[in-house]
Amino acid sequence: MEANTRKLERIFDQTITYQVPLFQRPYVWTCEKNWEPLWEDIQTLLDKQLNGGRAHPHFLGAVVLEQVANPTGSIESRQVIDGQQRFTTLQLFLMAARDHAVAYEQTKYVERFSDLVTNRRSKIDHDDEVFKVWPTNSNREAFKVVHEAGSPDAVDKQITLRPDLRDGVNNIIDGYKFFYAQIGQWINGSFDDKEDIQALSEKSLDDRFDSLWQVVKDCLSDCCDRFWTRMMRLKSSLRR
Repeated sequence: MEANTRKLERIFDQTITYQVPLFQRPYVWTCEKNWEPLWEDIQTLLDKQLNGGRAHPHFLGAVVLEQVANPTGSIESRQVIDGQQRFTTLQLFLMAARDHAVAYEQTKYVERFSDLVTNRRSKIDHDDEVFKVWPTNSNREAFKVVHEAGSPDAVDKQITLRPDLRDGVNNIIDGYKFFYAQIGQWINGSFDDKEDIQALSEKSLDDRFDSLWQVVKDCLSDCCDRFWTRMMRLKSSLRR
């Protein structure tokens, strides 16, 4: 077993796919219980970073990964034995950040955020390998729409063409929309503290995107416990 604390950038920046096993439950995180508390922590880090303070690393929790035997020609892959809810949520957050960078024509940050959610086409041989995280079956179609659409409006247009995605609650799509809305309000200053509003008014759009990137790069961490043997398959208490 190898246990290390790894920064978010290091986890997702490499050419790799984290596969959620088919036996795991679907994505079930929700706004009140999960997304809002996570965003509050992220916003605290963003505000400190934007104000020139030191944003201390935020520990996101343990993740258990299992190495997968890769066929010749395939990219490196890991099975997410524990932590798929966090991994999926972080991908939704990063996709929302990427899409804001596109909307504001922040080319540098488009590339940086894209590298954390998409494996480069030149590096892969199979279409599904483009995704950094590949969810379980019931979430894949919604995840693909969010990954490829580019904005909440574009997601909604895709949904109108997809009866299978129109019915009921879809946590993947709702999670992406939540983080897109929160990031957008933070970028335009809607969340700025009134006491600091004059100083923050001098911050440029570049300053805000740089703060967003620095928090992702340096302040969000996961503890990845890697178990390399098949014995992990027997530890059902860690599966979720």
